Amino acid sequence: MSESNNPMATIRTDTPNTPDDVIDIWLIPHFKRFGWPPIPGNEWRYILGLGNGLAWLQSLTWAKSTIALSPKLLSPKGLETVVTLSRTHLLGETTAISMISDSYARFRRCCDYLKQHGRFPRPIILGTSCDGFDVLDGNHRLAAYFYLYGYFDVENEETPVLNVSEQQEVWIANSPMGRMLWNSE
Repeated sequence: MSESNNPMATIRTDTPNTPDDVIDIWLIPHFKRFGWPPIPGNEWRYILGLGNGLAWLQSLTWAKSTIALSPKLLSPKGLETVVTLSRTHLLGETTAISMISDSYARFRRCCDYLKQHGRFPRPIILGTSCDGFDVLDGNHRLAAYFYLYGYFDVENEETPVLNVSEQQEVWIANSPMGRMLWNSE
């Protein structure tokens, strides 16, 4: 496991095709928690998907885009996570997400930022799969966005917030290995 004092440099060296923004948003926080490099089957499986490691990361190609977000764009797995976050924080349901100690605070910060600025504080990171986009990073941001944009039928004083822009900046990963990004089987 790498003990580098410079995670950006280490990750950039090992994954030269990965944009610095993606490294900073998505990989560095997990580098600090799980070490480096990602090995298929270790803790990174929760971030990269089962069976994906450094070779898979190195194979990805990236594009930054501004897209009109909709729940219909997400894969079933991606949508399930976002809906579960919303049920947990908007309806008070007990779910697996309830165990994440800072989840509600993260969701509220995302809501507050979106209400004030109309856009994400940082792009979410999506991955292509055969049945829509998987959310690699940004589930809390996306749940807050769908909530404030009015996609979820929740009655309260916050929804919809019409100054939330439909067009949001995202990073999109494509895998030439032909493997779905989130393979939880």
